[in-house]
Amino acid sequence: GEINAETGTYNFPSLSVGDLYAPNVVPYADYRNDNRIIYVAAEVASGVSEPSDDNSGDSWSFPLRTLSEALRRVPQSFKGTVEILAASGQTFDEDIEVSGFSGGGTLIIRKSSSTTRAKVAGSVKIVSNENFVEWRDINLDSTDAYAGFFCRGSEGIISNSNINGASGDSAFAINVNSGANFEIYDVAHSNCKSAVRASYGGVAFVSENTGSVSEVAFVAFGGGIVAGGGTAPTGAGGNTSQIQGGQVTGSWTFPTPPTAPTPIA
Repeated sequence: GEINAETGTYNFPSLSVGDLYAPNVVPYADYRNDNRIIYVAAEVASGVSEPSDDNSGDSWSFPLRTLSEALRRVPQSFKGTVEILAASGQTFDEDIEVSGFSGGGTLIIRKSSSTTRAKVAGSVKIVSNENFVEWRDINLDSTDAYAGFFCRGSEGIISNSNINGASGDSAFAINVNSGANFEIYDVAHSNCKSAVRASYGGVAFVSENTGSVSEVAFVAFGGGIVAGGGTAPTGAGGNTSQIQGGQVTGSWTFPTPPTAPTPIA
């Protein structure tokens, strides 16, 4: 090859390369004509073979063992749709982080069939994504005292899920933070101080939510916005709270907390 003294570039008349790794190049894939599906199971079940993170993950005959490994198998940049299917009725004991995906595609994480929902025992962070992220039909038993779902710098939807807070109540079931815009549909909340918090400019559109929380149902802080309608969780300490420029605006139907029993004389 030749070196150009003025530009410092290398010129190769011909070059044959077997495997080339460049850490500054983001892997790219196009799934617009054929969705990619990754299969994940926590255990052997009917129609599901032994899961392992060494498997290909391309069928129930060769499922991966963890959702985290499934996310690692997704190209950082892609168009079209990638679906990660969690085996219905199974529990995945892990913390999930969905981050750094770009390219204009959609990433869907959902249960595998119309039967019992899958469940994650851990926490979920959805941060710094250009691609749309959907979390659907997977329950969450949170182990994080701050938030079950933490969303920042991403757009997406969390739907058809039960969120159960950590021991002693998680501060928030879902925290939609700066640069995030999420629809939260048909989610039931329990063992949390608040169901949904939008903060630092984050936007949450909340509809048809249920359950009960120990403090305030919806909280908007520091320019965050919580909007929506339909049913809403019961807040033992109130329905909504607006703090330091946050806005809560919507047409929810909040349940009336039950009347406390008369003290025994």
